[in-house]
Amino acid sequence: SFPGDPAAVSWAAGRLDLFVRDAGNDLQHKYFDGTWSGWQSLGAKVAGDPVGVSWASGRLDVFARGEAGDLWHEWWDGSRWSGQSLGGKIQGKPSAVAWGPDRLDIFARGQDSALWHDWWDGKAWGGFQSLGGVLTSDPVAVAWGENRLDVFARGGDNALWHQWWDGKEWGAFQSLGGALDSSTAVTSWGPGRLDVFARSNKNTLFHDAWEGSTWSGVEDLGGHLQ
Repeated sequence: SFPGDPAAVSWAAGRLDLFVRDAGNDLQHKYFDGTWSGWQSLGAKVAGDPVGVSWASGRLDVFARGEAGDLWHEWWDGSRWSGQSLGGKIQGKPSAVAWGPDRLDIFARGQDSALWHDWWDGKAWGGFQSLGGVLTSDPVAVAWGENRLDVFARGGDNALWHQWWDGKEWGAFQSLGGALDSSTAVTSWGPGRLDVFARSNKNTLFHDAWEGSTWSGVEDLGGHLQ
């Protein structure tokens, strides 16, 4: 049985890879390449839901909170799986994004509830750095261009909070308002465009959008979410 939520990633047309934690905390993998494979254990022990990302054909990177509260990394290099601990002390589910080949940025909520960041530059991991803030949900990150990163989470006041990397430096956390009752989801369909969604404290769907120069402002899309 699987007590948590799965992660899905695609590195090519017609290819899907799924990852999930089983009841014994083993990281399980299943893939589709025209037909579905069986489940296989990757040999890693994790204590949280995984997240997957791909920066090239045949390349997969998977991250999850380890049993020791550290950030665990498992990767497929085109021929075999390998794994390692990246250290740190995190809670919840990390977020992973790649803005270019051989580049990875990982974000997680630390045990101090601040936003923590680690990155792979093609040669080595940078090491965890705190970006501050007080998060009350897991962060989500997205890249809409080379060397551009945007990170969102629910803050200590339950509003939507945003931090970004512009290629040179990190901007300070800013509140975008709203009253959230969940983690967020974010997507980008082009340079300078961001759409953020969450469940509001009224159990409706919350939405805000960055239109290239300004935020559209919080809107309620209705519905009844659980």
